[in-house]
Amino acid sequence: MADYGANVTRVNGNYEASLAACKADAAAHGWHIISDTSWDGYRDIPLLIMAGYTLIGREVIDQLGAETLTHCFLPVGVGGLASGVVAPLWQHMNENLPSMISVESHMSACFLESIAAQTPTLVDITQETLMAGLSCGEVSQLAWELLQPSLRHCLAIDDAAVAPLMARFADGTIAGVPIEAGECATSGLAALLAAKQDPQCWQNLGFNSDSVILLIGSEGATDADIYAELTSLGQN
Repeated sequence: MADYGANVTRVNGNYEASLAACKADAAAHGWHIISDTSWDGYRDIPLLIMAGYTLIGREVIDQLGAETLTHCFLPVGVGGLASGVVAPLWQHMNENLPSMISVESHMSACFLESIAAQTPTLVDITQETLMAGLSCGEVSQLAWELLQPSLRHCLAIDDAAVAPLMARFADGTIAGVPIEAGECATSGLAALLAAKQDPQCWQNLGFNSDSVILLIGSEGATDADIYAELTSLGQN
């Protein structure tokens, strides 16, 4: 963003600390906040951003034929992107909605904790995951309203598979063609592979030989240096 003229202010703290600083600066200077997370009194702009994310779900319906889907792994930070995938699928399939599975870092599993508590629950992030887009400690109010009734399962993973999967995507091992997959884009496959290693988890998630599974590649090389470093590490 700095390349396009933005002034970037770094905050000593986690995502919630940076959001609090953003709110304070906006209030002090009369600035508008553009954010995909929502809270009481701030819903219109996040709703528009979530509407943009629905393009992913609509493309799935057009290209794959959603009726074939049985499971969908959703990378979840505050929940905006995941909601954008779920909304058109739910609208299209109604009670036949596939099994929606959220995937988070165990360091910032705010949706898993919130679903368990049945109310939005703040997670104090003390350690940052490599999957920076998933490093969020509080769910978006709008996303909670949509995901709370539609998620079938919530999974939390560690960072161990991030670099190896980024490398395997990049060299074409996984898909047969090179795919530029960033850190968060590995989360669904990492969760799927971890579940495959746990027979009880595999059974609980309802997988079998007929399962058709959707994985969401949420981003590419958002930081060229980090992408190069992780893909290199993943080759070792």
